[in-house]
Amino acid sequence: LLDLNEFRIGIVSKSYPDGRKNENWLIDLAKKGHLGKSELYIIGRGWGRHVKKLRKFGVDVKIFDDEENTYPSYSELIEITKSFDLFIYLGFDEGSMGSLDAYILDLNMLISRQGFHMEFHLDDSSLFSTYREFEQKFRSKRNVHLQRQQSLSDWKWESTAEALLEYWFQLKPDSHSRLSL
Repeated sequence: LLDLNEFRIGIVSKSYPDGRKNENWLIDLAKKGHLGKSELYIIGRGWGRHVKKLRKFGVDVKIFDDEENTYPSYSELIEITKSFDLFIYLGFDEGSMGSLDAYILDLNMLISRQGFHMEFHLDDSSLFSTYREFEQKFRSKRNVHLQRQQSLSDWKWESTAEALLEYWFQLKPDSHSRLSL
């Protein structure tokens, strides 16, 4: 069964005391309720104080930092990364190798518009330059994901079969007599 509140967000990046990764942007999203019941996966060291704040706002955070959970091997990191509904990178410090992995894995991304990220040729919905732009695009990507989940949860074999039969009868109106349901 699909959990309509599930939105798995991933970050693969170390955090530094100087705030160069814009970690507080996540806190701001959480304060505003935009993270909802999302699952946030963080692979990287230095996020401890930010994780405490995020959890205080009700965000489900799973962190792999060698303190709370063992830092994964590269193959494990790739397996975890594959599970993300959205990969984000908030820093403006020349790009993230985690972003390169996410790009190669063809993940939905929301990353800073700078550095080698510009080599990815992503559409504008996946790049941001300011917090305001990040917040707006994050909310949009989350809404699209949740709408898709809702449509999948409403899907039923019966309605699909009925739609196909209706389509068939429109193409072949005389086939009604040969088909018995």
